[in-house]
Amino acid sequence: NYFYDKELTLKYLDRLKKLKLVFISADYISFYYRIKDVADWIDYGYYQAWGIHYPGLNWRDSRNYSSFMLYTPLNSVKYILSGDKKGMSKNVKPDGFNPEDSAGYKDRITDSSGLFRARYHTNIINYSRESENTEHLEKLILALKKKGVEVILINAPVFSTYSKFLDTGIIHHTSNIVQQIVAKFNCRYKDYSMDRRFSITDYH
Repeated sequence: NYFYDKELTLKYLDRLKKLKLVFISADYISFYYRIKDVADWIDYGYYQAWGIHYPGLNWRDSRNYSSFMLYTPLNSVKYILSGDKKGMSKNVKPDGFNPEDSAGYKDRITDSSGLFRARYHTNIINYSRESENTEHLEKLILALKKKGVEVILINAPVFSTYSKFLDTGIIHHTSNIVQQIVAKFNCRYKDYSMDRRFSITDYH
């Protein structure tokens, strides 16, 4: 979500004295959703973690201040009993990555699983979110450019079992938005979404 990309970057930008290059995702759904549309609890979790309050979020909601209410009382008790007090995977490493067992990936990466995921992403697209997301992205790029930081928008590679089911109209519309931003801010764009140098073993 470009709102959090922008706010997190602005929060720490002055401390990143050696920052020279930033990659920003600009993919199939980037411009057309906000997190609250998908899962309304996540914004409250981000506020607890980062102190960043999404505009319009209810200040009186107990999930702003209580992890017990954020994860719901039932899940909170489960996490405590299991020794997982933060409600997160025990496998999360200090660098933030969460290793996954890749065994059996060829059985999971199929046309049916790709169709399911592509339909999910297409269904959450809301064109009314386009202007606000574009505005957040442009403010982020402008702040980075003022600091002399190079910006590269990137469309990450996806496997054919997913890409074949995406809406081509949305793809073209997104491409037009990105090209306008690239021209406006003189930044670069790398589209790897259909790059066939990536094989099934590169995906999870």
